[in-house]
Amino acid sequence: MMNKIKENSLDICVVTETWLNNLYDIWLEGSEFNYNSYSVLNVNKNRLDYLFTIKLKASANKDTFEYAIWEPKIKTDILNIFAVYRPPYSQRHQRKIPQFIDEFLETQSDEISSLENVIVLGDFKFL
Repeated sequence: MMNKIKENSLDICVVTETWLNNLYDIWLEGSEFNYNSYSVLNVNKNRLDYLFTIKLKASANKDTFEYAIWEPKIKTDILNIFAVYRPPYSQRHQRKIPQFIDEFLETQSDEISSLENVIVLGDFKFL
């Protein structure tokens, strides 16, 4: 993953991972992600660390997905990150793609249509 980040000269990369929690902070601090002027910001449901100014504007668990809207601020530049996690279809989560799209579009209309500089990203599990 770090090679892809370097190859594409990414300034910000959001990774959604269900197994990652506070117990992995020491591993993250010593990982390859914290070299070459990159810093890891591990933010989960139970904790918020600040490496630069960032504010959680909204978050919710919908029927077909969960999301958070983050507002990182670097100097006077403000960005809005709409981070999405959609679990795959399973016995436990029997929500099909059309249901997700309807709910996602409704949420987009309600939550982010009034925001500027929005990046939508996440783990959509379409396959």
